[in-house]
Amino acid sequence: MKDCIVIPFPLASRKVMIDRLARHASAMSPAAAERLFQQQLKIQAEVLQRRGVAGDDIQREVDQLKHALRARLAQRRGSQGAT
Repeated sequence: MKDCIVIPFPLASRKVMIDRLARHASAMSPAAAERLFQQQLKIQAEVLQRRGVAGDDIQREVDQLKHALRARLAQRRGSQGAT
């Protein structure tokens, strides 16, 4: 069997997951929202690790997901204040 490279689908492009988490987090205190995000980032990293994704790729994907989550949360909180 040949060696293969596992290329993860970018986590940051998972719009439904990001929207759902940001929606839940927007109803929480900032500390609780951060705990939710950290828990989900850990879960996603573990999933990628089980799938055989390289450590550097996992870190990059988790960092991008973290940025997408925080950006969406800020967007939701900003739009809530505008209504």
